[in-house]
Amino acid sequence: MKKILFIAKTNLNNDGRILNEMALLKDTFKDLQIDFVLLPDKPTQIALGDFVNLHEINLKFRHSKLLRPLTVIEFTWRSLKKMLSLKPDIVHVQDTAVVLPCLLFSFLRPNVPLIYDDHEIPNENENLSKKLFNRLEVWLMKRSDYVLHANQERMELINESH
Repeated sequence: MKKILFIAKTNLNNDGRILNEMALLKDTFKDLQIDFVLLPDKPTQIALGDFVNLHEINLKFRHSKLLRPLTVIEFTWRSLKKMLSLKPDIVHVQDTAVVLPCLLFSFLRPNVPLIYDDHEIPNENENLSKKLFNRLEVWLMKRSDYVLHANQERMELINESH
């Protein structure tokens, strides 16, 4: 059985891209188990199917700008521990918010293939924190075995700038 670990910060109830990717994987690979490490924007209320184990990471100080560094540290630590304990065959990374634990995981488990799903176009007026995470995102893309781009424009932007 293949174990794929998805990791994302999203509202899984209506994230069509992720739901479609999981359905496509299930239709393609019959012997599949997905572990989903989720930093939820809203509580998950939909049924994901018996092939998905959901691991929600709920944080103590989630919506405080002042305590944002603590949130990043807590999420990184808790999700990295979960990723290591699940022992996935493949890791599928969904967005910039989960880059840090995935980057650390890629150094601790370099033989686990990494797929990065790149679909967030940076804004030129971003704050320092967002710029740092964009740099980490590019680093993770370079370490990834596969990068999925949302569209041609995003792929060209990344290839030209990095």
